[in-house]
Amino acid sequence: MGPRVRLARQPRAVGKRPDRITKRFLRRFSDLPDTPQVPVTLQAAASLSLPHAPVEHVHMYVGVNDLGALASLARRLGWPQSPEGSLKLMVPYYKQSVWDGVTEQEGVPIVSNVQLLLDLWNYPVRGREQADLILEKQQLEWSDT
Repeated sequence: MGPRVRLARQPRAVGKRPDRITKRFLRRFSDLPDTPQVPVTLQAAASLSLPHAPVEHVHMYVGVNDLGALASLARRLGWPQSPEGSLKLMVPYYKQSVWDGVTEQEGVPIVSNVQLLLDLWNYPVRGREQADLILEKQQLEWSDT
């Protein structure tokens, strides 16, 4: 059985992911046939380049237009709703900025560093702390060039 998904008032669906968040799961999810683009963001994305805080939820932007299409995708994948889900599928509010600069790290599509910083900055669970670390790392890379 796949993850359990809960639909929220905001444009996202929340699912109960497999036992542990694994790179293998993230790679397999993005390789599903007929699945829109799904870059990872927040702590799951940050953990791929600069692990800092434990990853309890996986947040992924999904290339669909609305919550109805997101719910349809979850149903197609066989993911029932769950209020305690830790897989969060989100419809991006600003679609162009989310897709601009998507990269792949260890076979997992992730949002650009700029989008990741914006997402983390407002995330309540150690998000600003993680954003500061990524910004420091980015500034060091810029000063080396």
